[in-house]
Amino acid sequence: NNKKKTKLIDRSEALSCCVLMLVLFLLTSTLASDHTATPSTYRSLLTGLVPGDTLTLSDGSYGYLPLSNIQGTAAQRIVIQGASLNAVVNGQSCCNTVEIRNCSFVTLRQLTIASLNFNDGIKVQSPSNDL
Repeated sequence: NNKKKTKLIDRSEALSCCVLMLVLFLLTSTLASDHTATPSTYRSLLTGLVPGDTLTLSDGSYGYLPLSNIQGTAAQRIVIQGASLNAVVNGQSCCNTVEIRNCSFVTLRQLTIASLNFNDGIKVQSPSNDL
């Protein structure tokens, strides 16, 4: 009878350990982080931003900056920033230079927006708030 209890405790401890490891993995995979983008990678990084994230655009020339369905929180804003004012978002004839749709608690800073007389430099469409 003692042996059965010992085995049961060992299994219970192993299960508890596995559950704890899973919880820690899930928590760390959704924690805010800093991302650095280049003109060839920035669009793919936009879709994975979570509250508290900072996306820094390295110096360079960027095309259309579509911000859609990016949701920060009041406590954890999402920041999209240039490494310096030499991170330049250039206008294109197809679209607004920066287009914001259904976003909240997003901060843009230290970027040069050059619409080049094509369309709007920055256009915010509803529902978007706390930008």
